[in-house]
Order: sequence, then C-alpha cells, then structure tokens
Amino acid sequence: MEATDAIHSTNKRGSLVAESRLLNSLPRHICDQIVEASEHLRFKRGEILLTAREPARYVYFPIDCMVSMVVSLESGNTVEAATVGSDGFVGISSFLGMEQADITAVVQLEGEAWRLPVEVFRKLLDNEAFRTTLGAFAAKTVATIAQSAACNTFHPVHERLARWLLLVRDSTERTEFALTQEFIAVMLGVHRPTVTIAMRLLESAELIEHKRGLIRIVAPDALADAACECYRLSSWNRGKV
Repeated sequence: MEATDAIHSTNKRGSLVAESRLLNSLPRHICDQIVEASEHLRFKRGEILLTAREPARYVYFPIDCMVSMVVSLESGNTVEAATVGSDGFVGISSFLGMEQADITAVVQLEGEAWRLPVEVFRKLLDNEAFRTTLGAFAAKTVATIAQSAACNTFHPVHERLARWLLLVRDSTERTEFALTQEFIAVMLGVHRPTVTIAMRLLESAELIEHKRGLIRIVAPDALADAACECYRLSSWNRGKV
C-alpha cells in the first residue's frame, strides 16, 4: 500500500519549492501548477510510496528525502535498483502510461516531498517542457538500473558501497546520513557482515566516518576514486560530470 500517513503538511508557497531541483528546472507556471495540486508532506524512513504490481495513485517529487527503487524476490531478498532525490521523481510507470507501479519505492532517508495525484500528473504531461524534463530523467534512471545490474554482478562490495554512498550524497546534497548497516545490506543485496567489512575498509582509508548509525563522507574525491567505474557512469547519466 502507498504511504498516506505523512508526518505533517505545510504551506504550499515559499522557498521550499526551489529545494526540489527537478521542479525548479521547470517553467515557473508549470512548477506553480504542480505545487497548487500537490500535498507537501514529510515521510519517515521505511515508508512505502509505491508497491510493485499495485495501482499507482500518486507521483512524488522529493525535496530533501531519498527514495530507493527496490526489487524483492519470493525468498525475501531485496536489492536496490536506483535512487531518487530532489533531482528526480518517483512514478516512472505513471509517466509511461501504466496503471500499476512496476517497482517498489521505499523512503531511504526521511524528509519532505510533493505528492501529486496521478490524474493531475497525466494532464500536465500535455506540456512539452514538463514531458521532456521527466522523460530525460526516466531515460537516465533506466540506464542507471542497467548499470546497477552489472555492478551487482561484477564489482566488490566495498567499491559498490563507495558508489552507493556517493549516489546518496549526490541525490540529497548531504554528506552525513542516518543509515544502519542492516539497511545498507538490504540495499546492496548482501549480508550485514559483508557490509561491516566493506565499511571498515572505507573507514581505515579515512574516506568515511561511521558512528552510532551515522555515516559521514569525509573525503568525497578520494571516495570517488575508491568507487567502482559505475559511479562515474551513473554520474554522467545523471548529468553530474
């Protein structure tokens, strides 16, 4: 089921709109229409925004939260396919005209987002600028998902962890995150002890600091050097380099 119990709702007008980088890139009148038709909500970590194979009622535009697009197997194993931050939107299946979500979307880092009813979203797609902007993000996300498949197969966990932390940094524009090793293990599709070893490797190289569920990137350039090639490719796809 989609999340409906957001922490709070706030005024639609004000500087917060600009904090969605995707909305801020749109023509002002389109951005205003989205804001006027949306709810400004705060979501907790672990809330499910979309569930695979269930009807998609809303499209989400993150402001400062981070959303993981995850794939779950019958065995219970879960792995992250892509992340969405303030430079993107959650609801590519709706953009493609599908009635149901094709992947599950889970809030990874709590924060705020705009929630737009899918009926309004589809009407706004008549605007070429809106459609083009969202189409570009959708295409980049598909490329990222394809790259993730290769990454999960061929690259060592500490390199994948470095890449993942940098993608979180890029999407949220933060360098410190409240993340547990259990959660990271789920996102990377590995066991927790494997994450512990990978974390220690990055800590011993003084690339990150990890204490009481908080992870801080202390040497982002060096962390990028330690990440697998997929980070550079993902950054290029997302327009970061």
